[in-house]
Amino acid sequence: MEKIVLIREAKREDCQEICNLIQELADYEEMPDGPKIDSQVLEKDGFGRTDPLFNCFVAISDDKIVGYALYFYIHSTLERGAIHLEDLYVTPEYRKKRVGSRLFEAIAQKTFRENLQYLEFSVLSWNPAQDFYRAKGSIDLTIIEGWHMYRVDEKFLNISSQCKSDYYQIREARADDSPAIIRLAQNLFESRKANGANPNVERSAQKDFQVKPKDFLNRYFVVEQNNEVKGYALYCLAYSTWEGKSMYLQELFVSSDAQDASHMKKGLFSAVAQKARDEMCCRIDFWIHDPKTEGEFFKVNGAQDLTESEEWHLYRLSELPKNSTCQITPCV
Repeated sequence: MEKIVLIREAKREDCQEICNLIQELADYEEMPDGPKIDSQVLEKDGFGRTDPLFNCFVAISDDKIVGYALYFYIHSTLERGAIHLEDLYVTPEYRKKRVGSRLFEAIAQKTFRENLQYLEFSVLSWNPAQDFYRAKGSIDLTIIEGWHMYRVDEKFLNISSQCKSDYYQIREARADDSPAIIRLAQNLFESRKANGANPNVERSAQKDFQVKPKDFLNRYFVVEQNNEVKGYALYCLAYSTWEGKSMYLQELFVSSDAQDASHMKKGLFSAVAQKARDEMCCRIDFWIHDPKTEGEFFKVNGAQDLTESEEWHLYRLSELPKNSTCQITPCV
């Protein structure tokens, strides 16, 4: 008789079992530099904060956790928010029993039930799970549009000392910066489309932006010259099941008409690195659509192209998978 598997949101007391599965994943993939966090760190970061760094669904069978899907929220200036799926793992005994499908569908349902823009995640090129994700309707943006994953590790966050200048100012955004940020974001998205990307920008972007809470603004840095905002960076705190708290850089753009735009861009990137260091993040992750020119800037500033060195691919799901029937058991 096939065992019943229930899908529910994770609870504080699940952290030790989730950590056991994270270690099992490391052993399964023969990763010698496995997880650096324990259940206490996982509990503190996910259940000991008013602003949890991650959320998680778990699969339960016979009162035992047999799979998990850990995710966090990401943001965009012109699009609605989104969810980034960091890890999805099912113990070998429960594979080919739709447990992975149901965990993935639970995340997808949450994404689109909350009217978010898309669900995104990263997959290594050798991972056979790519077939699974494509069958669910996900598309490989690395293949289709050329997106590359970049990372700045903790040891390179000392670039934060480079963000000072006498002829421009970098600061956290204020409410009155909103129109300038929107204008610059429109230029960024247009440049991406001109280079072959196809971001699904909302036509009601300005209206959507204005109704976002003021808390959203403190995820921006802006660069100002002669009392005019010339560029911005949008980031959020993220999570790694290997290393814990990290940072996700969603957008970084400086207007081409700015005086010494490349230096301003370096200053913004340094400000983000300073914030990551202050927040004790283990790294900064971000995706680049133009690795030949834009990528060189980030490499010079300590970033590594993980698509090039480790063959990571960016996947995105933009609608709920057809025939999605996952039932989520309420937490009690």
